[in-house]
Amino acid sequence: MLTLLRRCASRLLCAAMGVAYPTLMTAKAAKQRDEEAYFVWLTYWIVWAGLAVLEYSFMEWSLAATLPLYYEGKVFFILWLVLPRFQGAALLFDRLVLPALLRYEEDIDARISDVGKEVRHRASEAATVLAARAGEYLATQTKGGALLLLGSSSSSSSSAAAAAAAAAAAAAA
Repeated sequence: MLTLLRRCASRLLCAAMGVAYPTLMTAKAAKQRDEEAYFVWLTYWIVWAGLAVLEYSFMEWSLAATLPLYYEGKVFFILWLVLPRFQGAALLFDRLVLPALLRYEEDIDARISDVGKEVRHRASEAATVLAARAGEYLATQTKGGALLLLGSSSSSSSSAAAAAAAAAAAAAA
């Protein structure tokens, strides 16, 4: 029980120090239009995002389960990243992140472009299938060009709905 409470407290501290405090400081830098502070916090968020992807994708489930005091160590790591005294985020950005981004910039841009094209292609296919299914559905709900309605067919909204359904069914056919 004590281990569970310690783990929950450590995770809460990680969230407070790793997300809440930097968010507040980033907002203050933006509000005050302090370019130097804004750059510091932008650097932090770039490093944080990279580490979050690594942790959540590959490490957290295995490390947290096997390493004792994982979250307590993470608290100290976050302090090292966040506190101006240590400037850990700037150090990681300057020594690891920026050189890697510069080295692989063209490859990263090409892959992002490829993914964008694939997403657009699949979205277009999905929209086409969805439109066809909607047309088929509307066609099954019409009989002789009139929408099968449970209510009165004399109202103008029912007539408008019937006309719209008939037009959609005709377009689908």
